[in-house]
Amino acid sequence: MNPRQKVLLSMDVFSLLAEILGDVRGSVIDGGANVGEATERMRRAFPNAEVHAFEPIEEAYSVLERRVQALGGSTSAQRLALGDRAGEAEMHVNRNLWTCSLLPASERGLALHGDWCETVRSERVQVVRLDDWASERGAAPIDVIKFDLQGFEGPALAGCERVLEGVKAIYSEAQIIPEYEGATTFAEIDGFLRNHGFGLYQMTDLCLKGEHAEPSCCDGLWLRSDVLERVRRGPAPRAVETGGLQRCVRMQTALEKCAAEGLRRIALYGAGAHTLACGETLAMSPVEIDCVIDDAADRRVALWGLPVVSRAEAIERGVGAIVLSSDRAEAQLIANCDDALEAGICVVSLYEEAGIRMRTGRAAAAGS
Repeated sequence: MNPRQKVLLSMDVFSLLAEILGDVRGSVIDGGANVGEATERMRRAFPNAEVHAFEPIEEAYSVLERRVQALGGSTSAQRLALGDRAGEAEMHVNRNLWTCSLLPASERGLALHGDWCETVRSERVQVVRLDDWASERGAAPIDVIKFDLQGFEGPALAGCERVLEGVKAIYSEAQIIPEYEGATTFAEIDGFLRNHGFGLYQMTDLCLKGEHAEPSCCDGLWLRSDVLERVRRGPAPRAVETGGLQRCVRMQTALEKCAAEGLRRIALYGAGAHTLACGETLAMSPVEIDCVIDDAADRRVALWGLPVVSRAEAIERGVGAIVLSSDRAEAQLIANCDDALEAGICVVSLYEEAGIRMRTGRAAAAGS
């Protein structure tokens, strides 16, 4: 990964919001849910809320639906796109599912992303206004909205002006260089939300693209003015200082140990929230990150441009080490790695009692 490509703040935004907002019991909206990674994080952060995930593309929705069923609780998957008018529209389904949009890629977007933004087919999708959906569905009042709509955030915001009156926080992707034709820009989103009583609190996931490392897009967190005032008056939310930073410190230590041992090409095992939280650390890695391992049969094609592969495929790629990127499932990942150890690949864990631990095939055979 090129360290100039992405600058990430080391925090889980939804954990931060849970700290700021307390016990959320209304609705939380995941607009542009894709395969549900953010949905899963929302479910953990807001255990007493209704979580509603919107994803119109059939391929992504099929994965999202299974994930939502596994999450249980008051979680729903909606095969719908969000906009400013109800009806049908053509979705540009691109080579990389994370870049699909109701808008075609701009020349600048194609130049920055290459075939990621290349449209391979179109798909007829149903579009709803969030105002109408919430009214017809009888959903609990909406407290939190997350939008990741690849330049279509403006129409989606225009379609939820009524529910915005009760919303406390909005977390949205925002284009700085329009990567899609007619994309809503950061300035337009910020101006719209300021006019509706919100103020910018955080910017995360700032993407730097091209030879000049131009800022192309980011994610912004806007809080309703009364919430923002309260946060700024009070002590800093603890979530900024915990989880994400601890993960990043452990990950950085593991990567440095790999470099010190001469292990120059590694695989990360885990394509979920833990890996996403370590983005800044991974962007500055002292070793080459070759791929990401994920056990799910329906794993996505790529994460940050890295191929997402099975363990067997990672072994075939000849990586020197596998770094386990999960705090919740590390024990299971260790148990899964016998094939890697037999192949002589070093397996690096982050959370055992002894701290960072590096296993090799020889050490495993000796019972250490």
